[in-house]
Amino acid sequence: MKRIIPGFLFVLFVVGFIFALEMYRWNHSRKPHYLRDRKVLETRGRVSVKEQGKNLRVETRTGRVLISLGEAVFLVREKSRAEFSREGGHLIRGSMEFFGQGNFKNRGFPCAFQGEGVLLETRSVVTKGKACGVEEGREYDGKRSKKARIPVLKIKEIPSGVSVGGSFPFVLEVSTDPFFVKDLVKFSVSSYRTLRPGNGVYHLRACVGGVCSRPQSMAVKDLRPQLRVIDKTPPTLEVSITPKGRVVIIRGVTETGVKVFVNGIKVPVEASGKFFHTLEFETPGTKRVVVEAVDSAGNINRKSKEVVIYGD
Repeated sequence: MKRIIPGFLFVLFVVGFIFALEMYRWNHSRKPHYLRDRKVLETRGRVSVKEQGKNLRVETRTGRVLISLGEAVFLVREKSRAEFSREGGHLIRGSMEFFGQGNFKNRGFPCAFQGEGVLLETRSVVTKGKACGVEEGREYDGKRSKKARIPVLKIKEIPSGVSVGGSFPFVLEVSTDPFFVKDLVKFSVSSYRTLRPGNGVYHLRACVGGVCSRPQSMAVKDLRPQLRVIDKTPPTLEVSITPKGRVVIIRGVTETGVKVFVNGIKVPVEASGKFFHTLEFETPGTKRVVVEAVDSAGNINRKSKEVVIYGD
């Protein structure tokens, strides 16, 4: 009996150790990538994060990635590629935002920053603090600085809720995350829109050409269903309809994320908004071709044309 008890305790210890080790490995396998002081804080959508040697390579398609690096935080936006080393963040393609204090570079120039802004392929725009020796409200292209065009977001309380607008057409980004990664909703605003107040806190900002205003916070209730009520602006639609014999060639362009239908048939749309489709009619005569662009809020922009179809 004296030998059995120590043996049992030893086996129990080994089993407990293996269990704890497996739990540790399982928990850490679910956590983001780490590379010394580089850490992925949040990801959204279709993204790729890989460790290549001493660097961390990030590539995004439809999503975003939030990276912490020392005292800095970087947000890699959609359709972008970036690399992070101990020296800082390196933008290879697309755009990314920077916050805090650190270093970044792109194909044109390296910079130190202490503040906030956005790094594009050919320039950086400072929205707060300083970057590349340039004060907020200005942009720098590696050689000279000039005043930046930063959109203005205006939020005003009205009897039915709050009115959201700006000084020129922009894309409104809305998120529960102050870095605009999680629960992100985007839609175009060409005039003032009304949001009803509620008990959920959301962050809003206006963006034009990759440059965004400073975020503002407001309380709204269940924002996503409201978008159908708020957004009453049809998507833009430019289309050419060309008949050739019994075939009609349709080419066009619309906004990103919009669905396109030709005579009720859904056609593929590129990420840039361009689309191409052909219709073939079996009998000659006058035919009507209808092209519809439908956005996420249900708004429709419709273009139609009557064409003459000839026989063989």
